Amino acid sequence: SHETALALCGFPMPTWPYRPAIHVSTHRPHREPRTAGVVGHRLQRRDPAVRLTGDGLRVEHPVRAWRQCATRWSLDDLIAAADALAADAVSGASLDALRDEIAVMGDTRGGLLARALVEARDGVRSPRETRLRLLLIRAGLPEPRINWVLRDRAGVFIAELDLAYPRWRVAPEYDGRVHADDPVQFARDADRWEAIRRAGWHHVRCLNHHVRGRGDTAVALVARALVEAVRTRWPDYPVALHLHDTRGLGIANAYAGLNITPDFVITAYVENVFDNDAITYVHPEAFLDGRHGRLRPRTFGVRSSYIF
Repeated sequence: SHETALALCGFPMPTWPYRPAIHVSTHRPHREPRTAGVVGHRLQRRDPAVRLTGDGLRVEHPVRAWRQCATRWSLDDLIAAADALAADAVSGASLDALRDEIAVMGDTRGGLLARALVEARDGVRSPRETRLRLLLIRAGLPEPRINWVLRDRAGVFIAELDLAYPRWRVAPEYDGRVHADDPVQFARDADRWEAIRRAGWHHVRCLNHHVRGRGDTAVALVARALVEAVRTRWPDYPVALHLHDTRGLGIANAYAGLNITPDFVITAYVENVFDNDAITYVHPEAFLDGRHGRLRPRTFGVRSSYIF
């Protein structure tokens, strides 16, 4: 069950330093397995939904296994797994099937599964492509199209782009270099890159070291390509580039109140105690003119209220 079932079905696991465990489950009223090196679970009673691996192992259905992983995985790992399930029409599951599982069995901590499905997409081929897409969106760049088919003016196929900004002719792609040791495949890739460039597109290859950590390098590469595309089309148009991490922010407020009478209250307050200037909103076209909103600066005040 859990991540073990997904791994046995060939779906992606969280990357290092995360260390997957071996999960084995039973359904109530049976007791969970208690064996060294195995994480045992006792699942709720429901109709079984299992699959057989090529070795004849009974594993939990990927839809259920995905939901079970929410107790251990991060938001981005759940998004990557949902992308992978949705992309596999044979062994995977649709995003609607994942939503149905949540509706039947409920969500977990902080609505993590529902949040993952908000950012999951159909057609994504690898967890690294998922990561690159999330990095770009969370930095305030527009959401790229997935698996965009590039054709010439006569409609002849040129390439299928993992991620694309058709309006700006920018194609970011994660290059895992898995074909670097295969001369034939590498030659095909090189011809493909050249064909994309000849079609007037800016092909941005993001390598593994570009997407590590916060992925600032990958974001900067794509952002520069988008800005250059705007400047090329409208050379006299002023372009301001604003990149911000929109994954979250913290704000602290302080309040102290005094009841003058049972019906009359005076409250002193400090909003945004640490004067955080975080971005709270980024327009989807933020790379054009920097339309965004910030937290209000540290504010002191007094409020009074009276209950009539």
